[in-house]
Amino acid sequence: FDPNRTSLTGHGGNLSLGRGGNSPVRINLGVTWRSPGLDLNDAGFLRQADRIMQSFWMGYRFNKPTLIFNRLNFNVNQWYGWNFDGEKVFEGGNINGGGPLRNYWYIWFGIGRESKNLSTTALRGGPALILPGQWNQWLTIETDQRKAVVFSVNGYNSWKDENDSRYHEIGLGMSVRPVKSLNVRFSPFYGINKDDLQYVSTPANNGESRYLFGRIDQRTLGLTTRIDCSITPNLSVQFYGQPFVSAGEYSQFKRITSSRAANYADRFHVLSNELTYEAASNTFLVDENLDGASDYAFGKPNFNFKQFRSNLVLRWEYSPGSTVFLVWSQGRTGFTSDGEFSFRNDVRDLFEVYPDNVFLVKLNRWFSL
Repeated sequence: FDPNRTSLTGHGGNLSLGRGGNSPVRINLGVTWRSPGLDLNDAGFLRQADRIMQSFWMGYRFNKPTLIFNRLNFNVNQWYGWNFDGEKVFEGGNINGGGPLRNYWYIWFGIGRESKNLSTTALRGGPALILPGQWNQWLTIETDQRKAVVFSVNGYNSWKDENDSRYHEIGLGMSVRPVKSLNVRFSPFYGINKDDLQYVSTPANNGESRYLFGRIDQRTLGLTTRIDCSITPNLSVQFYGQPFVSAGEYSQFKRITSSRAANYADRFHVLSNELTYEAASNTFLVDENLDGASDYAFGKPNFNFKQFRSNLVLRWEYSPGSTVFLVWSQGRTGFTSDGEFSFRNDVRDLFEVYPDNVFLVKLNRWFSL
């Protein structure tokens, strides 16, 4: 790292070799690399430099009815990544498959594994941190899409090694088409996130950074609603709305001490006697050397964030090729630092927030020359 440099020079590329076509077996082997000095952000978007990634995918298509499936796709994925110093930074793979059933339902499922990874972003500008490996599992089921009422359910779960961190999310869907010109879809979802290594803050102590993490217990609930109505071939109405609530409470604050230690517990020091909570300022004080004077502080990171976003659009094609749009967008956003999740109270508080309303008229006119 050279803070005096005024420019960067790097290289990157992709190589891919595969087999496709009408064969039931499809294969792809690829290599992607981005050198440490590569900077595309003036011309595009670069998520991560200093990476070399190898990937492999193989899929098999059963085009004839197989078992309970009308058609079945089965896939195997594998990936491996390292930096330009030759250090492994990530490794993983998964198997997944599914397709339409003989009763015209649909199912897709998968399970994946990711090994320990070396994260250069977890400490927000600090040294690289070894993060635990994890297992992932997902499942989607949908009823016959030809029907007037269609239901769906999808679930995702992940479990990390070593620290009892896990994430669970379930989503439901109901699509109703009472007539051909009207479609209404409701998609509620609920997620639980328990992470032992959630970033909190980077205060300084005598000019040295202290990388603080905590265990978060987070609940998230949302409901997406979409309505499409074609009143006439030239007049239609669309609505989108989503109330969203997410609340998180932090505990077990810890300071990263040895980010590359082989044992998980050796990578940090759990703050206990060093920690004092000051309710008046909603702040934690840290007395690192236990001399009776605080060495640094950080704000209590608990949160309760709620938001509602909606769009109502009327489209009228008043003349062939000429259209007018009437748009009403509404937004409500609320935030508190208590970290408590209560469905009834959160929804009530959300719709008591004063809204931001935006009205827009857009007119298109076709001129024949």
